[in-house]
Amino acid sequence: MGDNSAKSLILEPRSGLETKILLDNDKQGKAVANRLRKSFFENDEKAFKKVVLLHDKTGIEELISKATAKKLLEQLGIKYNANETLIQNIEKSKISKIIFAKTFYDQHINNSQSLDKVTCNNFNKINDFAKN
Repeated sequence: MGDNSAKSLILEPRSGLETKILLDNDKQGKAVANRLRKSFFENDEKAFKKVVLLHDKTGIEELISKATAKKLLEQLGIKYNANETLIQNIEKSKISKIIFAKTFYDQHINNSQSLDKVTCNNFNKINDFAKN
């Protein structure tokens, strides 16, 4: 969320894990993935395990359920429009994607009750990806 040039989530190394890069599965994400694979891994087979596109979602934002998005936007004083995507809601509100991402991050890290089971499960899959 927030970085239109790369639209990526970089998973930092911890406990001896190697860095992995998770990108949106859109035109920009695919272009960045190809550049990273060529630049850093010379298109080696390992590159496809380290630079990965989301499988069943176009963007990272789609991992956040509508229920969670609504709660988070309301915390920021923004009325949620269920007929629009999360990105459309954020853009129309004129808040920064970075502010929304920080609010989400704080809630996720604190295991807040404002995150529903769907959103938690989606992000737990990312955590599993980082561990494997």
